[in-house]
Amino acid sequence: MFGIGGGSVRIPLLNLSGLPLLSTFGINLFVIPFSSFAGVLRHRKNITKRIGIDY
Repeated sequence: MFGIGGGSVRIPLLNLSGLPLLSTFGINLFVIPFSSFAGVLRHRKNITKRIGIDY
């Protein structure tokens, strides 16, 4: 969530499109939970559900 990802591309592109820098940071922070949730849905099959029981 705090890595260098899409924000390094999204913020400059939004700024070049004419939005003020403060708005671009706000839009970026708004989009992060949605992209994280999409990643969780995509990779949920890789989670071992019995990990707490096995130990």
